[in-house]
Amino acid sequence: GGNIIAFSVNIISQKFYSAGEESIEVYDRSSDIILCDIEANMVTTSPGVSTIHKESMPVWSPDGSYLLFCMSDHGYFSIHYPSSDLYIMDLQTMQYKRLDISSDNVDSFHSWSHNGRWFVFASKQMNGLCARPFFSYFDESGNAHKPFVLPQKDPEFYSTYLKNYNVPELVSERIDINKWKLTKTVRSKAVNATFDPAVDVDALSGATRINK
Repeated sequence: GGNIIAFSVNIISQKFYSAGEESIEVYDRSSDIILCDIEANMVTTSPGVSTIHKESMPVWSPDGSYLLFCMSDHGYFSIHYPSSDLYIMDLQTMQYKRLDISSDNVDSFHSWSHNGRWFVFASKQMNGLCARPFFSYFDESGNAHKPFVLPQKDPEFYSTYLKNYNVPELVSERIDINKWKLTKTVRSKAVNATFDPAVDVDALSGATRINK
């Protein structure tokens, strides 16, 4: 409807390892999910989603039948971990499994198409360094089919392009907004919103109390 913005507030920390191990560990000491009501100029949340650790980056299919998520050996910044794979849960049976299309490298952030027959995800399977957008067809039986990378006019495009597609999103229509207008909005003066008085801030993780 365009009136609600969902986002997270986080207290992020880093841990640096010695040579020969994973170089950087990024983790949240606290994190809450926040909803901002644009019309009421109010933010709110719930201890139910702010105090319990869950599956990493769960995304429901448009028909509500499946849950697509990531799992890795540790941590929540799955784009950094080669152990990160895509999993699917059947919400009727509550059974889940690793998708066969997952590679031996990073398979992370994902987004469904509007009809739930396709999804896109970020993967480093091409060279282990750069995340590329891969697409997979998802049939009505809950099977994901062989993924393919976003096609480019130049077949050698990905050999020289060093930027990452970390968070690919599928949209159903053209995003009609001028980039200069968007930049001006981002840089505009912040608006202070009120916090929902019905929420017990002390019951949340701690991130909300600091960011409130």
